[in-house]
Amino acid sequence: MMRVVLMLLSLTLLLAGCGSKKDEGDVKVPGLLPPAGTSDEWAQRVVNRLLRPLNQDLIVITNFPSAQVRAYIVTQNEQALQTIHARLGDLRKCTQKLDVIGKPPEGNPALQRVDDRLRTACASYEDVADKLLKATDLLGSGKDAQVIEGEKLQASAGKPSRTAAQSLSAGIKIAQTLAPFRRAGLQPSV
Repeated sequence: MMRVVLMLLSLTLLLAGCGSKKDEGDVKVPGLLPPAGTSDEWAQRVVNRLLRPLNQDLIVITNFPSAQVRAYIVTQNEQALQTIHARLGDLRKCTQKLDVIGKPPEGNPALQRVDDRLRTACASYEDVADKLLKATDLLGSGKDAQVIEGEKLQASAGKPSRTAAQSLSAGIKIAQTLAPFRRAGLQPSV
C-alpha cells in the first residue's frame, strides 16, 4: 500500500499539483486524542488516521489533470464531482488530522522529523485542495472566462503540490526506517 503512495507521490511531482499557505490561528480541534504514550501508538495513529486516507486523496490529485477527469467535470458527472469534493474535502483537513493525532512522544528526534515533514506536506496539500476545489467549480461552469480562470488556478497548484509531495516523501522515507512505523504496517519502498 505504501508503495502505491510513493508511486502516487512520484506521479504527483511529475503531473504538477497545487498549494498555498493557510492562516494559522487558535482553532479548537474536534476529537483531540490524549498524547500518545508510546512511539508505537503514535505511529499507528499516523498510519491509520493520516497516511491511509491520504492515499485516496492523492489519487484524485494525480488524476485531476487527465482528460477523462476534465470531461467528467465539464459534463457535471455527479459521481466524479462527489468523489472530487469528498477527497479534496478530506485533504483540506490534513493538518487537523495531525493535530488530532498529537505530537510524537518526547525523546525521539526521528519521530519529530516525521511530524515536521508531515505538517509541511499537509499545509501545502491543503492549499492544493482549496485550489482544485475552486478550479473544479470554474471548469464546470460552462462559461469561457471562468474556465480560463479554472485552468489558471489548476496550473497554480503545481508548485505547492510538488512541495507537498517532496515533504511527504521525506517524512515517509524517515518513517520507513523506524520500527514503530513498520509495526504499524508501513513497508519499506522497493
